[in-house]
Amino acid sequence: MKTQSIFERNKYLAPLKKFVEINNILMAIMGFILFSVMTVIVFLRYFLHKELNAALEYLYFALVWLFFLGACNASYEKSHLRADTLEVLLHNETALLVVEWIKQILQMFLHIVFLIFSISFIQKAIALPAYTDVLRLPILIGYSAILYGAITMLIYTGIHFIDFLWLFFHRSTTGAKNSREGGNL
Repeated sequence: MKTQSIFERNKYLAPLKKFVEINNILMAIMGFILFSVMTVIVFLRYFLHKELNAALEYLYFALVWLFFLGACNASYEKSHLRADTLEVLLHNETALLVVEWIKQILQMFLHIVFLIFSISFIQKAIALPAYTDVLRLPILIGYSAILYGAITMLIYTGIHFIDFLWLFFHRSTTGAKNSREGGNL
């Protein structure tokens, strides 16, 4: 039996589902922009023998936004790529729990560091404005995707971390309740 995520179990987190839907719509828009611009570039290059260098700048921003929106979605779903080598090799429950604690704390730490660096990107982009070469678009557009991703991923990871702590500290009561009901956590 598959366990529900914290977002399905907790009614107070329901507004975040709408937020995720908006992210998914934005990902679809960015994906469509990438597809459209690439189609135009290929058509111009191979059929009309023209170059459209300015379009590459649009691709850069759409790709950065798409990447970080996808990372936000993966944080929400807890579906980031993982190498669970230790989980496969270890069979001791206590060792697995220690590994899980290390992963959870390290993940929170790295998300906080990522947020700090993304804020510094924004501060530098405001202090010393940089622009793309052809269209003179502000690089701040790409940096804002990084900041948005950092904030959103930290929120989702923080919610999952709180859920991990809740389940850890209530595992004896929920474990006994689930064993009486015949279910899993």
